[in-house]
Amino acid sequence: MAGAAAAPLRYGGLGRLRGGDRPVVVLTPSGREVMAGRLPARLELPPAKLELPAARGLVAGAAGTGSARRTRPREAAEAMDRAAEARFDRLRAWRQALARRDGVPAYVIAQDRTLREIARLRPRTPEQLALAYGMGPAKLARHGEQILALLSESDPSP
Repeated sequence: MAGAAAAPLRYGGLGRLRGGDRPVVVLTPSGREVMAGRLPARLELPPAKLELPAARGLVAGAAGTGSARRTRPREAAEAMDRAAEARFDRLRAWRQALARRDGVPAYVIAQDRTLREIARLRPRTPEQLALAYGMGPAKLARHGEQILALLSESDPSP
């Protein structure tokens, strides 16, 4: 049970299991920072069950058009405020420019999910940026300074 209950902490990098047949959850340094209120918490919870109309996973298009599109339940459930939307738009523009320059698809630079999470977290340090989904050591080293500079230029208030 401890393994299943601790999974969000472990995958969020906030805790780890210690012990053999009777494991105990122990906070990591990042977990202690979150508990002290110095870092935002990022835990992945299962998405809420959504009621979808007619065809599973499809939402009706504009009235009378007969079109439908696939939805992403997690994105629909995670609405952003206006400031976060503005940060997300700036991050997407930065990603698009970088992708064009390097001749790669935009998702190679960062997925939309990563940019949305960065926009919500408003990281000010590399440690905070590392909490965002998809920001592993390689992407942090490659793009971290640019992302933090972009966020501090466009959103100087803490």
